Amino acid sequence: MVELLAPAGDLPSFYAALKCGADAVYLGARSFGARSSAGFSQEDLATALKEAHLRNKRVYVTVNTLVKEREFEDLKELLSDLNAAYVDAVLVQDLGVLNYIKKYLPDLPVHASTQMSIHNAVGARFLLAQGVQRTVLARECSLDTMKQVVSTGIETEVFVHGALCISVSGQCLLSSQIGGRSGNRGRCAQPCRLAYRYRNKEGAWLSPRDLNLLDDIPQLIEAGICSFKIEGRLKRPEYVAVVTGAYRRAIDAALAGQINDHLQEDELSLLQIFNRGGFTKGPAFDRQDAQLVNPLCVSHEGLPLGVVKGCEHRGSIYLSEILLSATLHDGDNLQLHGTEEDQEMIYAGPEVEAGKLATIRHYKMSKPGSFVSRLADGDQLRCTQARLAQRLPAIPLSATLQAQSGKPLVLSLWDGQLETTTFGDIPMPAQSQPMTRESSCKAIQKTAESPFNIEGFSFTSDAPLFVPISSLNELRRNALEEIQAARLRAYTRQGAQAKCSKQHRKATELVENLALYVHSADIGQLDSFIKAGADHFLYMPQDYTVATFAADCRRLRRDDYLCLPPQASDSTLEMLHALVCELDLQVMLDSVGQLALPWPRAKLAGPGIPVWNKQSANLLADNGCQGLICSFESSREEIQDLDDSTLPFILPVYGRVSVMLLNHCPDRTFRGLGGDKRACRFCASGEGTLGRELTDRLGAAFPLCPIRLPEGCLNIMMHHTPLHLSKRAIGKRWLLAFNTETPDAAERITRYYAALLRGDTNVQNIDIPIYLGRYDQGVQ
Repeated sequence: MVELLAPAGDLPSFYAALKCGADAVYLGARSFGARSSAGFSQEDLATALKEAHLRNKRVYVTVNTLVKEREFEDLKELLSDLNAAYVDAVLVQDLGVLNYIKKYLPDLPVHASTQMSIHNAVGARFLLAQGVQRTVLARECSLDTMKQVVSTGIETEVFVHGALCISVSGQCLLSSQIGGRSGNRGRCAQPCRLAYRYRNKEGAWLSPRDLNLLDDIPQLIEAGICSFKIEGRLKRPEYVAVVTGAYRRAIDAALAGQINDHLQEDELSLLQIFNRGGFTKGPAFDRQDAQLVNPLCVSHEGLPLGVVKGCEHRGSIYLSEILLSATLHDGDNLQLHGTEEDQEMIYAGPEVEAGKLATIRHYKMSKPGSFVSRLADGDQLRCTQARLAQRLPAIPLSATLQAQSGKPLVLSLWDGQLETTTFGDIPMPAQSQPMTRESSCKAIQKTAESPFNIEGFSFTSDAPLFVPISSLNELRRNALEEIQAARLRAYTRQGAQAKCSKQHRKATELVENLALYVHSADIGQLDSFIKAGADHFLYMPQDYTVATFAADCRRLRRDDYLCLPPQASDSTLEMLHALVCELDLQVMLDSVGQLALPWPRAKLAGPGIPVWNKQSANLLADNGCQGLICSFESSREEIQDLDDSTLPFILPVYGRVSVMLLNHCPDRTFRGLGGDKRACRFCASGEGTLGRELTDRLGAAFPLCPIRLPEGCLNIMMHHTPLHLSKRAIGKRWLLAFNTETPDAAERITRYYAALLRGDTNVQNIDIPIYLGRYDQGVQ
């Protein structure tokens, strides 16, 4: 099966997707979707399901936000409604939502959202063990990784077009930490699209171009990808139509083994409908950081249209002559650059061909040499809107009408698989105008208000008979309703995977009453942290490739932990797993897929495995975790709702929050570096780590901390201000995280919190401003 999956933020976009060739549509329900402003009402969802299932198309519903414990009753109601409505699958991010569905709604198919950050085959195997049918892979996956995931047997879905998050999906807390609007709750404010200063140069260093894999479809099909996903639930119907149509043609050509004759034309159409300074192929086909981000463009750039040759001031307006490089159409939305401010206008007038001069009207002076771009093509929009005004493709039927004396009329409908038989009125002997094939066909074929079209018709009669047209009309209506109901009854959604019955819950738990955990990359400070009062050291290496890595791990005590990287290839995880088993280490896991491996000793669930509800905690306990680190997005009350007895929690009380996990390297973009980033050695040499921070428009600096792996660097973008809860902290297990502090400061902070945790009433405050992050208010 190869599926083209299109987005829909509303019914017009849903119809656009079906009309332009989508096999399936994904959309949001009334709540708990990762695009909070693009949810379908219950009535609209019922309409979409009916329209799709009649045509053997599928509808997937996004329930892919993190869910607070206090919201779980509302979630249960929504999931029950979606299951009863017969949606084809739900997309989930929250492990608690997955756990609940598999326990109480086992027939409801589950797809793992890209927000779950599945980026390797190990993660795919974990999902299969939990009964997940499909994974939407993280957008950072290479083609080779995709093939490895496909080999596990899980259905594999990948994004092929649309906006990219620069951070690994599900691992971005930037919006929530600076403004309380969480991307994990569908309310991202997109601060990544703003300008930042890097090495004294302004630019949108975190704003990637949109993805476009149109000409890579054959390779993706060959790799075994089952679903090709278009991003854009917030886009208008015309966008959905243009992009869906282009990918429909590309997939059909690839499946037929033919060259896509529409490729060049479709590439231009895609650029015209929306692009941010061109497209990127992303990590799947292009590991060049310099091409991923366009620091100069964060919104639609359109296509070049022409250059200003002269400008005349006339009254309150200006008239500019443009030498056209493309044909100008009536209704084009133009943008004039090169003035103090870009000017937008709508052209109204006759078509002017490329190579000729055209006159446009605007309200500020322009200069010769200024260029004009076309943001929207009037012809493209008119053609697209005309297509969207048409009805959905009709379902073809064959009809047979039988008339016999003294018996009810019989109308049989056949759709190629199903046949229905409907009875009507008893015909009367004809006095003057008996029923004929022509007259009855005319009545039976009036299907314009239904989703069907009668393409074949036969008529038999044993005598000259007559029925009123009204009787034929009623018979037709009843018959069409019957076959519609039959098709809906016959529609079957692909069965859900059964949850693996094997449970992994261990009896051992964190039993200490009080414990202080210190998270640091400096193994040399281990002894000083312990002397300062730390009970456990969480070792987070900055370089997993250095020759001394194994020796450094040998320095860890029985009570300490090796932190796994938040993203790692299968080969890197295999290497780390072998080392952990050899040294018999405890580990802190930092992504969902790492739960699949049989770690030899205790394991903690780190921040990369967010836990917001008891169902999530239960799933982690079932899979052998002894504790969890609380989410940086949760408030004090929400943490208390988790109930420490379900799975012991560790509260972060000090340290910078990781607000983004970047495969992208701003330094490589700054330097204009292409080529395979795996060969980059800037971080290893130390040169790439100097002065690495992004500064926002308010002057807040976000440090960049690289982590070196065999497959290349990850860049962790840290929050501008360290969390510092001080005496506001609750619980009996606390976490300190050090990354930019000096050794002396880290030791002093450890000593302070160790005393505070153990109730020292004489503890002296440290000279660091209290910063609560989201601890008081949580996130939207």
